[in-house]
Amino acid sequence: MKSLSFMFTFSPSQGKAMFFNGVSVVCRGDVADSEGMSIAWFTQVETDHLVLSLPGNSDVTDRLLDDSRFTLSVLSECQVPVAKMFGGSQQKQLASDIHWQEEEALEMTEWGIPAVKNACGVYLCEVVSEDRIEGQRIVIAKMLHREEVEGCIPLPYRKTDYF
Repeated sequence: MKSLSFMFTFSPSQGKAMFFNGVSVVCRGDVADSEGMSIAWFTQVETDHLVLSLPGNSDVTDRLLDDSRFTLSVLSECQVPVAKMFGGSQQKQLASDIHWQEEEALEMTEWGIPAVKNACGVYLCEVVSEDRIEGQRIVIAKMLHREEVEGCIPLPYRKTDYF
């Protein structure tokens, strides 16, 4: 598996560094009860394991952890509308409420969990462990299956655009 590259910048006026990551969508549920949300912080830590940061006070996060299996879709640079669809206040809505079928943003996978169509990569993941750090839930997940598009350019995270 190729890992996504990170960019690093330093702002002398603010005295802090910032890491940039690609925008992804995590989805849980099935045909009758699907939810998704944009995330920007995850990394591969072993051959088959990821660490993700999910919103700590989100009902979607709670249900995703209860389900234990979810998909992670790494968005391509042309999927800004999808990132906005699942970002910010949309994270509290059911995927069916934001008309994902009409937008044709998601498809049902062979695993019975929705994923974003035409993403750079789609990963079926299973929760191994989780912990709270301030307002975030840090999740370690095992990748059970992966589908990747060679040469796809990930959508860079910019807070003002998606959250």
